[in-house]
Amino acid sequence: MTIEDDIRTFNERAAKVVTVSSILQEASEAVGGPRRDDYGHPIEDFTRTGRMWAAILGVDEVTPEQVALCMVAVKISREVHRPKRDNLVDIAGYAATLKMVREAQSKRTARLPPPYIVERCPSCDEELSRTGGPREVQDAED
Repeated sequence: MTIEDDIRTFNERAAKVVTVSSILQEASEAVGGPRRDDYGHPIEDFTRTGRMWAAILGVDEVTPEQVALCMVAVKISREVHRPKRDNLVDIAGYAATLKMVREAQSKRTARLPPPYIVERCPSCDEELSRTGGPREVQDAED
């Protein structure tokens, strides 16, 4: 192997790294820029989409997370049929929106009040007290 072969191999590998890097960069710019302006935050967009899909499919719910995963699957299917750079950009973009959905869900969950804890009488099963939630409630008579 000559030095020219080594340089050619290096350049080929470097070109692949630049391509992957540029795909991720393009996806990041799209998700954070024009697409977000057009469609809103992915949690809102995918919630709307999930409601429509649920109605069409006749199921109770399609979650925003499931919408993101299904969109990745669509792009993988297209990539298997005919490889295209755009598919790879969109796969990376949908992966990023999945992360955004999970972060938004995590923030919403953190803001919810704790669940109610109900204490019941062991002999008659009457509710004695309820704690947690937005406020503490004492219903028991002394």
